[in-house]
Amino acid sequence: MTSDVTKKGKKPQFKEEVTLKDLGIEPSCSYCGSEYVFGMSRIVGYFSVIESWNKSKQAELKQRQKGNYWPKE
Repeated sequence: MTSDVTKKGKKPQFKEEVTLKDLGIEPSCSYCGSEYVFGMSRIVGYFSVIESWNKSKQAELKQRQKGNYWPKE
């Protein structure tokens, strides 16, 4: 199914910036409190820094299933 936006060849417009918090990524480390953190995702066998993604890729990530994947202590 193709949207009207795609049919006309126009790029979709995003009304708001997606923050790391919106993507389920905490803005600071829960272990040491450092704010020098960034999100990474593994797609098709390689890792990628989320902040370098375009807005539509970030919107896709926001809609994905989320879970707690941290190892239990």
